[in-house]
Amino acid sequence: MEIKKHYKLYKDGKNWCAMALAVAAVSAGLVLGNTNVKADTPVDNVPVVKTTNPTTGDANAELASQEKAAQAKDNGNYGYLDSAQVVNNNDLHVSGWQATNQAAGKENRYLVAYDSTTNTELGRTSVTGNVARPDVAKAYPDVVNAKDSGYQATMNNLDWSKVKSVDDQIHIVSRYSDAANGEGNHVDNWSQPINLDRGNYAYLDNFSVANNQLQVSGWNATNQALGKTNHYVILFDRTTGREIARNKIEATERPDVAKVYPQVINAKASGFNTAFSLAGIDFNHELQIISRYSDAANGEGNRVDYWFAPKKFMSGNTSNQGNLDSFNLSNGQLTVSGWHATDYSQIENNHYLILFDNTNKTQVKTIKVANVTRPDVAKVYPNVQTAGQSGFDVNFGSVVLIPNHSYSIVSRYSTLDGGNGDNRQSKYTDWWSAPITLNQQASYIDSFTKTDSGYSVKGWMASDQSINKPNAYLILLNNGQEVARTKVELTDRPDVAKVYPSIYNSQKSGFNGEFKVDPAKVNGTLKVIMRFAGDDANQNYSDQYSHDYLVNDAGNLITVETINNINASPLYTVDVYSGSDDSIISDSYAQGVIVKATQGTYYVNPKCNHQYNLAKQEGKLTGLYHYAGGGNPVTEAQYFINSIKNYVGQSILILDWEQGQNPAWGNTNWARQFVDEVHRLTNVWPLIYVQESALNQVANCANDCGLWVAKYPSMNWHSWTVPDMNVNSGAFKQITGWQYTGDDRDRSIFYLNKEEWMKLANPSEV
Repeated sequence: MEIKKHYKLYKDGKNWCAMALAVAAVSAGLVLGNTNVKADTPVDNVPVVKTTNPTTGDANAELASQEKAAQAKDNGNYGYLDSAQVVNNNDLHVSGWQATNQAAGKENRYLVAYDSTTNTELGRTSVTGNVARPDVAKAYPDVVNAKDSGYQATMNNLDWSKVKSVDDQIHIVSRYSDAANGEGNHVDNWSQPINLDRGNYAYLDNFSVANNQLQVSGWNATNQALGKTNHYVILFDRTTGREIARNKIEATERPDVAKVYPQVINAKASGFNTAFSLAGIDFNHELQIISRYSDAANGEGNRVDYWFAPKKFMSGNTSNQGNLDSFNLSNGQLTVSGWHATDYSQIENNHYLILFDNTNKTQVKTIKVANVTRPDVAKVYPNVQTAGQSGFDVNFGSVVLIPNHSYSIVSRYSTLDGGNGDNRQSKYTDWWSAPITLNQQASYIDSFTKTDSGYSVKGWMASDQSINKPNAYLILLNNGQEVARTKVELTDRPDVAKVYPSIYNSQKSGFNGEFKVDPAKVNGTLKVIMRFAGDDANQNYSDQYSHDYLVNDAGNLITVETINNINASPLYTVDVYSGSDDSIISDSYAQGVIVKATQGTYYVNPKCNHQYNLAKQEGKLTGLYHYAGGGNPVTEAQYFINSIKNYVGQSILILDWEQGQNPAWGNTNWARQFVDEVHRLTNVWPLIYVQESALNQVANCANDCGLWVAKYPSMNWHSWTVPDMNVNSGAFKQITGWQYTGDDRDRSIFYLNKEEWMKLANPSEV
């Protein structure tokens, strides 16, 4: 270290002389906390010596004589502040020296911290032990107290609230006084100004959404907060450049910060923990927290700010999609399953399902749910981070429903933990299912036989009207006139519940009734009415009808053709997918095989070529179908045709329009766009496979496409015998094909001959 010589003037007789005092080179000011200024001789190991006073008159006289003689030679007042450091966030540790013969008779020694900017004393500390300073004694041989002029003390009683700014000029005054309190006659030596640490230190521990609030915690420690007693935390929208809100802070203790930043006076009480309402916050914007110390009550005025790094809760993907896979009322309770995928769920992490009555515009019931895994959704929506945990499977239990009312399931992600996730302060994201109207019904007569006392009828009946019409009746009509009726207790039919899960109480739909009537007194046409009534008087009811049964004059049943006009040369088919056994393709009863080719734009049946070639080897007619994935219909059509382009013209083409894994279910224009693109690419109009209850979703394709409709008498119909039941064609002129079994294997009848089949496959060649 470079050595500088400080020249001090002293008086030798009548002449002023200069004495060189060598000290280490230092800056003009003392920076607290990091820089220590010391004399040239280290003082850390210099012993502290107590000043002793002579006890005899002769000693006092001798000392006074020595001091008088010395003062005659040097009456200067010398001193230096070697170091000053804030410690423990409040105390000031100082060391230095003051040597002067003017200290004679002033045995009380003090250090005073003084703010000369505000002319305010911050506190004083008594020096009880002097530090030996042989370096000072060497420099000032004519100053009696030079040899023990050093001091080293911690000033722990300072009032920092009197300091109005970190820029205030703070001095250490070294004082010798003849008064015990440091007043009276005294001689002072003022140090150079002390420069406090000006750093602005901070950290944001937490910035997250919880309990329907934006929770913010952290700390901000800085000596620039001196004189600024109002601490605010401000929420700032960086995207719009506007302040959203500010909270005044009651400081919290942060001993960890105090330990790391002992030179910062407010470090011990630098913590903050506050929360902001979510009102006015846009999670798609960049948000920023500002910690502010101000001398004004409103947080303005003179202030010092710390701007924390901005944060954006949303990554930019604001998509919001979902699907209702099932709406099950089969056991009289409502069970729903599906998925709702959006990255807003990372913030709005409370998931609710709401049953909403669209007709009355009221919420029927709300349930908070736990999400279930949906790897299929994650595969389709890889850019949605939460897609893999987007599923729900919920039982609403018994709910009050009204027939003919329209209902939707609302999936809601909310910041609010309670209620239905909705209040003025909460943020939430909703997905609404397509409306479901409770106006469905279905029935079937499994058997109608003559008995000795009348007729026995077995079958099932299910209707949404049974919600408020719980009494089940069977009524027998003969040529349109009632001849008998019986009240029945409905029994379990799990097969019906599986096929018609969305019809109320379809699980309890089976009946076994007896009509007491003299068969000899009936003839012509018999028909069974299946009625749900609100009371035993049958004043409020809903009916379904069987087809006609012909009887002769003796009441015996006459075999009739099915209600559908079956082509004289129908074709029987099976349809297969990757999980189907080859034996289904080889079924001797099947004249045609329809193979699943693709799904969405992400799946090709790995067994498609094998199954297709096996069907050809067996001499069967062939078809290929695409399972709608609910994405872009034009893109899916192109994906389908590109995958089976070698088979176009040899097989009929089919769009499989189903609810499962199809987020576009309910969209009445999706199928139209798909078939238009297939026709543009191939000049072939594909058939449309759809369940009878969803014919309205594909109605706008009726003028161009054939209909392959699905409707089963039960899941136990394991037979090639075509069931005797009505099948609706909706807007289509006729039914091209009817899939009537779907349990052990999918069996269908197509009202075509081979030539007509091939014309559908390749209109230009036939």
